[in-house]
Amino acid sequence: MAFKKLKEREKLSTYACKSQYITLDKIPTWKDQTKVDSAVHKAAGKALYCECQSIGELKVGDAKISGGYKLPSKFVIHTALPLDYDRKRLEECYLNSFAVAVEKGVRSVAFPSLCTKYLGYPSYEFAHLALRTVRNFLEENGSSVDLVAFCLFLHADVQIHEDLMKFYFPI
Repeated sequence: MAFKKLKEREKLSTYACKSQYITLDKIPTWKDQTKVDSAVHKAAGKALYCECQSIGELKVGDAKISGGYKLPSKFVIHTALPLDYDRKRLEECYLNSFAVAVEKGVRSVAFPSLCTKYLGYPSYEFAHLALRTVRNFLEENGSSVDLVAFCLFLHADVQIHEDLMKFYFPI
């Protein structure tokens, strides 16, 4: 369980939200986007779109990896979200994204708040699902990932994650 091996000061900087979060409104190229997918594609450039064409369509819950191109990351992990409130399939999105990351040797992963803005899923409930899924994954596979971050669009999602983070990742 690598996350438990962190010193308390490191845990604070890793898990405390307030000054550690960079919101999307501070990234100019993402400011006017309504969906994470379109924001990522716009910021990464046309090469990402071209690579995604070769990946093909994903089934709900599947995850695949592509290059990051103009993004400040080497890779983008794509997942197909459920259009209904299917919690099990949403959990599969997180777990399959982790599986792809581990398979490719990616040591840090950033997740948006999957489904809460664009699909209107209940933020509080799905933050629980995300944090619980990440916590369970790290307990079983903590040595394979160094950092998990949540990149959140809505102020409400930031507040919810700040509140719940203390429960799932106490320091």
